[in-house]
Amino acid sequence: MRKTKIVATLGPSSESYEVIEKLVQAGMDVARINMAFGSRRYHSKLIEAVREASEEVRRNVAILGDLSGAKLRIGELKKPLTLHRGESVVIVKSESGEDAIPVPHSEFFERVKAGEIIHLADGSIKLRVIEVEKSKVVAEVIEGGVLTSYKGISFPGLCRVGLTKKDIRDLEFLLGKEVELIALSFVTSKEDVLKLKELAEETAVIAKIERREAVENLGEIVKASDGIMIARGDLGVEVSIEEVPVIQKRAIKLANEEGKFAITATQMLKSMVVQKEPTRAEVTDVANAVLDGSDALMLSEETASGNYPVEAVKIMDRIIRRAESIYHYLQERSVRSVTEAIAYSAARISEELKAEAIVVFTRTGSSAIQISRFRPRAKILVVAHDKRTLRKSSIVWGCHPLCSVPPKGNVDELISEAISTAVERKLVKKDSLVVVTSGMPFGEPGTTNTIKVLRVDDVV
Repeated sequence: MRKTKIVATLGPSSESYEVIEKLVQAGMDVARINMAFGSRRYHSKLIEAVREASEEVRRNVAILGDLSGAKLRIGELKKPLTLHRGESVVIVKSESGEDAIPVPHSEFFERVKAGEIIHLADGSIKLRVIEVEKSKVVAEVIEGGVLTSYKGISFPGLCRVGLTKKDIRDLEFLLGKEVELIALSFVTSKEDVLKLKELAEETAVIAKIERREAVENLGEIVKASDGIMIARGDLGVEVSIEEVPVIQKRAIKLANEEGKFAITATQMLKSMVVQKEPTRAEVTDVANAVLDGSDALMLSEETASGNYPVEAVKIMDRIIRRAESIYHYLQERSVRSVTEAIAYSAARISEELKAEAIVVFTRTGSSAIQISRFRPRAKILVVAHDKRTLRKSSIVWGCHPLCSVPPKGNVDELISEAISTAVERKLVKKDSLVVVTSGMPFGEPGTTNTIKVLRVDDVV
């Protein structure tokens, strides 16, 4: 089974139930809802379709609500605008445009200066400002491309805050839909994360690393969050482009050490927006992100607006599986608590005894994350006490949501029930060994303190 997870962004190319079901079948573990686009009705439709497809395919798919933050975006273009290097282009203060680039933000025109480098579409298009007027900017195209509606627009140093009023309204909507994961844009410090965690209840909070300040405060942000996303597009605008891979590796390593999940995102298979196969460089980028230790890899426009959304997931699945064949399993980490000691012991025992799976009973999902931290070769089969916690584990490396059981009951019977489910789903064979972790008192969070090694055919 594949251990590194796939996050797929939903959008115009993948909004129908039929395509969403195919994405789940192809290997989508987490569906990303980008709150920068669409109405509440539209987002509700996507969420309902993911839940229905998950039930139909019998795969637990988590939903990630990505708050838009204060990112500036261009308005609606009547048709795609092709920009060629060396030509002049006009940016106007407007909601929509055809031959000029519409930007409906006064802040942009107040702050931009002559000589500034403007980045569009995650930095893939670059302009140099020649002239600035009250509601118009004239610029020269440095790096061209095809520009479509609502792409991001930025320049280095543009001030943006972490949590906006729109984000708070969107958060209330997402919590009402019981999504499992919330991502926060433009994080600068742990305070941004902690503010969202106060509002997010039990939903996991992901800090997006895309600001220079976030890089400077990376350690405290990783510790404060449940996970991080290395958002390489906006990050590449904030720092020198050669720094991005170094920051990516450092951020993933920190997250691995702290037991927080790490998502690598942006332009992973970008050529598949228009082509049926990725470039060799993109394939290598995906494989390296796996070997760096990413918990999950994210597809953005590849699945949201590209021509081949399902094919992009299938190809990413293939690349990940091949990269994992040379993965460095059972990694050494520090042990700082009883839960971590049990997690390390379970991982080590599973390797030494060649156990087929580690079955982890967890109230909050923390025990499963801690076992994942040690990167065991065996499958991590998650048994939770509610479906939301079960789905939440879909983002975590090596974790496969198995089933939910009551928090109270006969422990031996619940273990037998879980292992029987694993056999039924062909996740373990009857003549194999499994390692089981749980806590006493059973069903209470933070009490993981027990390991059992069982032969499957002895308990089912």
